[in-house]
Amino acid sequence: MAILNHGFGGRTDGYIQITAIAYEDGLLELHIRDDATSFNPFEMHTEKASAGGSFDMDSMGVLVVKERAKEFFYRRYQGFNTLIIKI
Repeated sequence: MAILNHGFGGRTDGYIQITAIAYEDGLLELHIRDDATSFNPFEMHTEKASAGGSFDMDSMGVLVVKERAKEFFYRRYQGFNTLIIKI
């Protein structure tokens, strides 16, 4: 939801493409491409929630991906964010 709330800056014509590739060895590869503002989620400060502390749910989601993914890649090219995650 973060991309919808923050990435498009109120635009209603945003483009998001999601492709999932399942390999026979059990590997899942997700390709996410959008024309939102430039944002590399792997540069985001992430930390685990602590008792009594405040935390950002968006950064928690990125933390889970960082901890579980075998590989991840981000780049901004020709006005598009491209994110590839191998799980």
